[in-house]
Amino acid sequence: GAGTEERAAGGARYGSKLGDNTYYRAYAKYFDWGPSAYPSGMTAHDGWDALRGGFRADWTPTGANSLTLQGDIYRSRFDETLTVASLSPPYSNTFPNDGKYSGGNLLGRWNHTSERSSMSLQMYYDNTTINDHSLFGDHQNIFDIDFQHAFHTGDSQQFVWGFGYRSIRDKNDPSFTVSLQPNQVTLNQFSTFLQDEISLVDNRLQITLGSKFERNGFTGFEVEPNARLLWTVTPNQSIWTAVSRAVRTPALTEEGLRLNQAVIPPGTPSNPAPLPVVLAVIGSHQFNSEDLLAYELGYRVQATSNLSLDLATFYNNYSGLRTAEPGVPSAEPLPAPTDIVIPFVASNKMSGGTYGVELFADWKVVPKWRLAASYSYLQMNIHKNADSLDPTADNPNGSSPRHQWYLRSSVDLPKHFEQDTTLRFVDHLPSLNLPNYYSLDAHLGWRPVTSLELSIGGQNLLNNWHLEFLPDFVNTSPTVVKRSVFGSITVKF
Repeated sequence: GAGTEERAAGGARYGSKLGDNTYYRAYAKYFDWGPSAYPSGMTAHDGWDALRGGFRADWTPTGANSLTLQGDIYRSRFDETLTVASLSPPYSNTFPNDGKYSGGNLLGRWNHTSERSSMSLQMYYDNTTINDHSLFGDHQNIFDIDFQHAFHTGDSQQFVWGFGYRSIRDKNDPSFTVSLQPNQVTLNQFSTFLQDEISLVDNRLQITLGSKFERNGFTGFEVEPNARLLWTVTPNQSIWTAVSRAVRTPALTEEGLRLNQAVIPPGTPSNPAPLPVVLAVIGSHQFNSEDLLAYELGYRVQATSNLSLDLATFYNNYSGLRTAEPGVPSAEPLPAPTDIVIPFVASNKMSGGTYGVELFADWKVVPKWRLAASYSYLQMNIHKNADSLDPTADNPNGSSPRHQWYLRSSVDLPKHFEQDTTLRFVDHLPSLNLPNYYSLDAHLGWRPVTSLELSIGGQNLLNNWHLEFLPDFVNTSPTVVKRSVFGSITVKF
């Protein structure tokens, strides 16, 4: 296929059977996205392309055992425009940059089933290299193993347990803008979980209790319990609720990052000193896990054979969220030239709550026409703690849309045509000073024969362009989402 934004795309997949119990398939995909635009209308430097290929083989030697082996290789190239700090005049440089990433993965899985139990063992390996030429380079190896065992302890009770291990070896190449210390590290994570599922009242009431236990190299031992309840009120309606605790353990960046975000020139009103001042975001070994306690309540009803409705509400209580606390300024004589650095150190001095509701409806109006609609509301009350000095910590409250909705229509037309239309609304983002927007996407497909499909589609048809988000970490230049058209041909044989 080809279009105005996605300039080229193609893919192929082939599968077959080897013997009575073995199947395999292989695939390859490629796409090339052209550059977008800046809000001024000028063409941006942010095109990218990707090539990916892989395989999967499934073998069932016996009725109780199955084996799967699959793998992928990939490479991608991307462009970007960066604004980075510098210790020499003019102390800030904006320039086009390019980067690439490549790698591959391999996964093997064994499944065993019996009349009252099942178990699986999965092993996974991934190797990825990222080279963002003027900014950062990283090479990462991940090995992961996961085991699960489920068995019935009675007619109305099932117990599931398992364990996992993950090893990450990371090596990075720093720049003045971004660096990680140490630049070579190995991380090990161990986990196990237990879950008990009990059915009561003629299987109309289902209670699930469980917990995950994790040991990591950053914060030590973590416990993440959860409890769920599902009540089938009638055959066509149900109510569910859940309470769970989750943690986000620190990443490498929150432990050892240094990001030189800006340099204040010497001899200016903001910095009358004779030396440049570097504003640096710095990781900390004192950074702890971010904590979430989540409450959920939902209702689902199959109102008629053609109409279903879903309602979900939630309240999330967060503590220990990340802030960047100003530290003590100090002189840096090396590497030359000498500068003054003001550190903003990763800390856990933000907390608060979010709550909201999500609605979804699926209506089969007539056999060949389906409507789907969704609405979500999000209220965020996240604030820095009283002892926090982070100047930007309250920004999360206005960086997510409060209201979102979409309406999708899917119609099977005569003569083997099909048509899909989606209208979407996203509310404004006050902390980023971004307005709300409407987006209309449309697609028309034609299948003259079973093995051939021709299609054409358009995205963001209501406006020439709109801005959806602004970068907030590394200073890449913001770009807009433009109106686009795409056509494709799919052949099956």
